[in-house]
Amino acid sequence: MGKYLLTAIAVFIISGQASAQLQPGKLYTGISSENRFHFYNKNFGFKPEFAYALNKHSSIGVKFNYFRSNKYDVGFVPDARGYNKSFGLGLSYNYFRYFKNSNKLGWYANANLEFNRSRFYDIKSSGQTVLNSNYNYAEFSIRPGIFYTPSRNVMFFANFGGFSLNRSYQDFSGDFNFGSQFNLGVLINLDILRKRK
Repeated sequence: MGKYLLTAIAVFIISGQASAQLQPGKLYTGISSENRFHFYNKNFGFKPEFAYALNKHSSIGVKFNYFRSNKYDVGFVPDARGYNKSFGLGLSYNYFRYFKNSNKLGWYANANLEFNRSRFYDIKSSGQTVLNSNYNYAEFSIRPGIFYTPSRNVMFFANFGGFSLNRSYQDFSGDFNFGSQFNLGVLINLDILRKRK
């Protein structure tokens, strides 16, 4: 399966024509990974997305979010470990600009509004996994990054986090997480599929 996906991406890149940031009015599909590094755990996740190009610089999209943390020590409980899962839906807005004198490489700003449900699990010394707590939360984030367009139909992008506001249990909190995340993704113009029918 992985070989076929890599082959398909290579074909898209090779068959591409002159670059453009985005093609206005076109639909894009994509997926991104999200890796968050905290003092007590690491979260790894993915976000499949459908996006619509408003113009050559900006797009709006809807996405599904899924995160899972690695195992971490449960505070104040000896010999106990835990992990958590989060999943939900989100809206995104992206703004893309090529660097001066470049038609392949540029910078972008990403804004997300996400609504997720998080579940925390304890792993007892017996190996039994028990649901500890779960709650809903909303997150608004802004992240700057860079992008690369090897063809008019494919765009790769990456960022290292940014700033986010979170709301859960009626509480608001802010988080400057630039440098504590690494997020990588790809957008593919769905016109490729129509042309090959």
